[in-house]
Amino acid sequence: MKGESDGIGLAIAQRLSKVGAQVTIVGRDQTRLNKTINTINNGANNTQAKGIVSDSRTKAGTEKIIAELTEVDILINNFGIYDGAEFLIFILMMMHGKKCSM
Repeated sequence: MKGESDGIGLAIAQRLSKVGAQVTIVGRDQTRLNKTINTINNGANNTQAKGIVSDSRTKAGTEKIIAELTEVDILINNFGIYDGAEFLIFILMMMHGKKCSM
């Protein structure tokens, strides 16, 4: 999930966690990511949110995300402006033989 630090993104991540989904969030700032993970985990239902510090707008950042994820059932873009990053992640995961659905 991208754009989860506050507002509707955080609300979506919290709700998914409350219904038992394993939530992994991506952010560029470790401190902000940790704060968001703690907020999500406070209301979680037997799951613990995870975080990946990376910039999905770059090839290196995208490759890091792919390397750390083994499977994606739901991919949420909530950072406002679509620049193709999530589609690139989807394509690269498929190319690497990882399970992913959009």
